Amino acid sequence: SLSGSKVVSHASPGSDALLSSGLAADTVKAIFLTASQVFDAAEVDRVIGRSPCVAMRRKLPRPKVRAEMLFLDVGRVEALVTEVDERYRALVLMAAYTGARAGELEALRTDRINWLRRRYHVVESLSEVRGRLALGPTKTYETRWVPMPVFVADALREHVEAYPSPDRLVFTSAEGTPLRHRNFMRRHFKPAVVRAGLPEQLRFHDLRHTAAALLIAEGATMEQVKQILGHSTIRVTSDTYGHLFDDHSDPLMEALAV
Repeated sequence: SLSGSKVVSHASPGSDALLSSGLAADTVKAIFLTASQVFDAAEVDRVIGRSPCVAMRRKLPRPKVRAEMLFLDVGRVEALVTEVDERYRALVLMAAYTGARAGELEALRTDRINWLRRRYHVVESLSEVRGRLALGPTKTYETRWVPMPVFVADALREHVEAYPSPDRLVFTSAEGTPLRHRNFMRRHFKPAVVRAGLPEQLRFHDLRHTAAALLIAEGATMEQVKQILGHSTIRVTSDTYGHLFDDHSDPLMEALAV
């Protein structure tokens, strides 16, 4: 358990319950489609009379229109880091240079950091549901090791030494309790965005997009981006960041012309 906060686990079969647990509409739909295939097969094999998914298809949530992605260059990342409260500078650095999701970073514990190899283990995610903090699986239900640049690992080490947590949480509030993302955004992130002169619509999730863009600019392959960001499939990586790989086509054509 996490001291100073109410933490619950959550799991329920209905689509409304899945949405309220923090899952995106696309994720809920994917879960439903997988379950419906199982029930359809059971119906064909006459194990059940009728698939319960037939009636539920009309109630599937519609995917939300995705917000426009924003990307920061290194200079703007540095400006944001400078303006945010010192307690959260390592958090911004990790998001912008390793691409982890907010909930994954907020659930990170010190014993899941491999200092020797400069990697950290993403095992779970912290979210807020109806005012209560909930520890649950990652968005893809999988774990992964995420590499860090040297300067990010150094900043993280300094942070851990400066802000120890009895629960071994890496990032906490000023009171030492688990970090509530909404409070962090309202009290620290958004004011820092304004002070840094960055677009006011900048979201924390745009730091994840920034990490992907920086990786691709340095020559990372689509598979590498998928592994580091923790996408469920290469299709997700391609659909989200495929346009950024277009910049690699010119050098390729020049090489073929030699």
